[in-house]
Amino acid sequence: MKLHYTKLCVIWPTCLHVILLFSISLLHLQTANIAAAPTNETDRLALLKFKDLIGNDPHKILSSWNDSIHFCNWQGVTCSRQHQRVTALDLKGYTLRGSISPYVGNLSFLRFLNLSDNFLYGEIPQEVTHLFRLQDLFLYNNSLTGRIPSNLTNCPELRAGIPPSLGNISSLQVLFLGLNNFVGNIPDEIGRLQRLSFFHVGANNLSVSLSNASRLEIIDLSSNKLVGQVPTDLGNLLDLQRLSVGQNNLGSNSSMDLDFLTSLKNCTKLKILDFSINNFGALENFINLTSLNMANNLFTGSIPAYFMKFQKLEGLLLGWKQIVRTHTILYRTISDCLTLKNLYLHGNSFQGTLPPSWASLRGLQYLDLSRNNLSGSIPKDLQNLSLLYLNLSFNNLEGEVPTKGVFRNASGISVTGNKKLCGGIPELQLQACDIKVKKRGKSHALKLTVIIVCGILCFLLSSLFLVLYWRRKSKKKSSSTLSNTELISKVSYKKLYQPSNVLLDNDMIAHVSDFGLARLLSATNDVSQNQTSTVGIKGSIGYAAPEYGMGGEVSKQGDVYSYGILVLEMFTGRRPTDKMFKDGFNLHNFVRMALPERLVQIVDPNLSTREVEETAPATEIDNDDNDDHNNIEAEEENNHIENLSRMNANMHNCLLSVFKVGLACSMESPRERINMEDVTRELYKIKNAFLGIGIHGR
Repeated sequence: MKLHYTKLCVIWPTCLHVILLFSISLLHLQTANIAAAPTNETDRLALLKFKDLIGNDPHKILSSWNDSIHFCNWQGVTCSRQHQRVTALDLKGYTLRGSISPYVGNLSFLRFLNLSDNFLYGEIPQEVTHLFRLQDLFLYNNSLTGRIPSNLTNCPELRAGIPPSLGNISSLQVLFLGLNNFVGNIPDEIGRLQRLSFFHVGANNLSVSLSNASRLEIIDLSSNKLVGQVPTDLGNLLDLQRLSVGQNNLGSNSSMDLDFLTSLKNCTKLKILDFSINNFGALENFINLTSLNMANNLFTGSIPAYFMKFQKLEGLLLGWKQIVRTHTILYRTISDCLTLKNLYLHGNSFQGTLPPSWASLRGLQYLDLSRNNLSGSIPKDLQNLSLLYLNLSFNNLEGEVPTKGVFRNASGISVTGNKKLCGGIPELQLQACDIKVKKRGKSHALKLTVIIVCGILCFLLSSLFLVLYWRRKSKKKSSSTLSNTELISKVSYKKLYQPSNVLLDNDMIAHVSDFGLARLLSATNDVSQNQTSTVGIKGSIGYAAPEYGMGGEVSKQGDVYSYGILVLEMFTGRRPTDKMFKDGFNLHNFVRMALPERLVQIVDPNLSTREVEETAPATEIDNDDNDDHNNIEAEEENNHIENLSRMNANMHNCLLSVFKVGLACSMESPRERINMEDVTRELYKIKNAFLGIGIHGR
């Protein structure tokens, strides 16, 4: 018994020591967890630390900061009702003397801090940048030194205005205040800075008046919330070189919005003018416009379609460069200006042919299209107009010149600089038209027609062969599971034998005749590069490349576009000519907008149905004559969503890759389309990935 007692005396101190260590560890762990999570106690301690660094409190404001009352009732302190956390600290004008405690950064719910009109010294603590809820910070009229913390950007709610005192720095030349959260108005005092040459307040929420800063060279007011009209006195800034007021709310969509442009004519040094993305009323609002002079400019792009609204336009003078698709734009716009009398489009980069629709401009008297890149022949309908002057010189026109109307007056017409023109009146001194040339032109057209017809026939034969092959394959596949006699009473004829080849419609009519046009046309040795225009090529609607419809030459990129549309059609089950595709919305945009989140919604339901049918075991079909065919179709439609949900991740990735190939092939711009070598490479990758996971995704 004594022996056992001795052992117990030896063991007990050790056990007691272990128990005490464990208890102390738990106590430290609990304390650490409490300290890690900010509470209202954290706010109380932070306020007391702030009080400790205040050496002089003449008004005894901080005397109430003690444990006798709750800290939310301390003078200058405001707390939230729900959580009892400090949201505001206002000690303005109490002549406190001391430094700002870094423990202020622990007041994580603080939104308002006002320590102005005191005698605080030292630096602004970096911990202030931890107050991510801070909205108002006032520290003026103190003796603070050092740098303003650069991490104040961590306080996204902080707002401020531009101090008017900046207007007192009379020698200021450069002022950059952009990319901040400044609100309110730009002080009028800024306008007194006559030496200011660079002023940037972009990406703020400001309004402005700067007309008195006459030496300004660069003004950038973009990406603000400026409203109203652009002041017309900006023309007083004679040294202005750049003016950017884009991405604001300027203007009221009225005809007065662009009046400031008139005043800028005095700014002869102006190089850059940006007033995009505002509420300016466009030229299309000037429906009563009778004369429009935009010559001697460097406008680029296409002539806007709203020009057709100028029904009262009598004179049009344009200075445009690098026009694209001009023959289409001119056809749609200018031909609707029936009152047009004077049309001057000389010295531009217009391309295409002269549209015959201009024959409807009965009031046209002066037409100048010289020094452009116009091609084709001169429409004979122009001789029916009451033209007094016609200048078509220095273009690429060809063919015979008419001899009636204005073409009878040598002093009223100029066609010099067109080397391929012939005929006309003798005064024009053009070469006589060669009959052989005309016949040769007809011969070329005949050859081109024969090539196209042969291509279409070959395509139809190939399509027919594919349909027959697909039918035979479908019959073999159906016979391996159920005999035709078993299916004939359950499945309609159209479902059993209707081919699913996307190249044919329900009436076995081919809809794609574009493939191989580039190869066929380039194989004709007698036809030169300049004579392979696709003006006469008739491709399938929806499958032909966009450039074919605008006079572009046949190219391999056009075949790539048709192939891309076919890929998208095969895997979505939607034709590019469906009624849903209109007003610029096409099959390419339909697929692009759905990827990748809504891929399952655009996949052809037949694909998912075949996947489930091939993986599921064959089921017996009874020969009950009372089964309704409509019930079968309804059941198939209800199971579509379930079939798509069975699609695993690997199958999803393969379909996504195929859609991306189709999108890359069917880009609108030929330069952006992928080449067929890359297409082949991508398809091999998809094939290997597909076969690697098993045909049915197993």
